Amino acid sequence: MEPVVLPQDCLLYFGDRWTLDERLANTYQAQKMETFTLEVEGAADTPPSKTPDELYESGTKALADGKYKVARKRFKAFAKRYPSDDRVGWARFNVMLAWYQAGHYNRSIKAGYDLIIDMPNTDASDFAWFYGGAASFELGQCDNAQAYFEFVGNPDFGLPKDWQKGARVYLDTIENESDKYCR
Repeated sequence: MEPVVLPQDCLLYFGDRWTLDERLANTYQAQKMETFTLEVEGAADTPPSKTPDELYESGTKALADGKYKVARKRFKAFAKRYPSDDRVGWARFNVMLAWYQAGHYNRSIKAGYDLIIDMPNTDASDFAWFYGGAASFELGQCDNAQAYFEFVGNPDFGLPKDWQKGARVYLDTIENESDKYCR
């Protein structure tokens, strides 16, 4: 064990000799700074030096690779760092989609709802309605799913025809096979 070098103010002079004030010495040792080295496994979650394009693309790649937690982190970081970027709505949609694809349907519904409320006039929020219905369906909440899909399936809502058709397929399933899917 290395000897501890104490500052001179831990010593007190009494008449003709120096003596150690143990209370001061113990306080000094307790407060003495130490250096630690930490080793973290894996890559950093979101390197701060990424440009908006790099960060968004890294989230897209993580989502495509099935790395849903990484994708959520990257898209959340994108939305937070670049709030005026035109892709923020889609970044938030992709957070919702990552929750959905990971099977966390309640969290997907919550993320979609937040997107719809916060950014109601974006294309991304329109598609969030569809996934709100799909997540509700997966949870067996057919009344909620039906409300979402009736809204999305309406041609006046504005989603592409194939998405409207998908909503009608869900609605037909709810109507014809509710005992199988609805709780």
